[in-house]
Amino acid sequence: MPIPQVPVAEVITQELNPTAEYTGYLSAPQSVEIKSRVGGVINSVSVPEGSYVRKGQVLFKIDPAPFQVALKTAQARLKAAEVQYSQAVLDFNRANKLVESGAVSNKVYDDALATKNNRQAQVQEAQAAVSAAKLDLSYTNITAPISGRIDRVLVTSGNLIAGGNTGNATALTTIVSVNPLYVYFDLDEKTFLNLKGQNKSGQFNLPIEMGLANTETYPYTGKLNFVSTQIDQRTGTLRVRASITNDSGELAPGMFARV
Repeated sequence: MPIPQVPVAEVITQELNPTAEYTGYLSAPQSVEIKSRVGGVINSVSVPEGSYVRKGQVLFKIDPAPFQVALKTAQARLKAAEVQYSQAVLDFNRANKLVESGAVSNKVYDDALATKNNRQAQVQEAQAAVSAAKLDLSYTNITAPISGRIDRVLVTSGNLIAGGNTGNATALTTIVSVNPLYVYFDLDEKTFLNLKGQNKSGQFNLPIEMGLANTETYPYTGKLNFVSTQIDQRTGTLRVRASITNDSGELAPGMFARV
């Protein structure tokens, strides 16, 4: 009777990484409420709601006419100040020569010097006013400070809005960054201690896989990039975060995640 053939497999030794599943949520790394630095009438809204914008892209345009007038006025005042300063320099140079020969008193010289310095300060003040007017004019183009997706637009063309750096400035819309996204979840204390014991460097740059509510698999991958420094005594967990690439744009902040 022939000896039966039994298939065998070579035994290999390899390290298996422990796995565990957690629930979490997606969050945008950046969220910026868009407000104008200057007040005025909205001339145009350049982007539709929900669209993706890039940093520096124009979102809204404010009527520039009042700011153009303000700039021309500031430039005219600068020219006048420069003329007065040039005359003050001539008067000072003349007084400087005459005081050396004793033709005028020291007071005349001192007055000419003071006038020259005052006119010079007026020129510098006028130059600053021109720079401020140019800056205000540039602010009539409201641009995206970050790349991301536009939320609901709160104003339409023709509306008068308030500007400035105070809380009274009109909110125009919100931009949220969507690539990459963060996924937050809570790690239990035991798992954290085990991971900490395996990683003496303290850098928890561990890979993670993520799925959504409608997926059974984990098609998205990322790495941990933040571990909280404190354990919540009420739950015995600590908050951790991973970064997830969202090139396809399918993911959105607030989504439920399985990690």
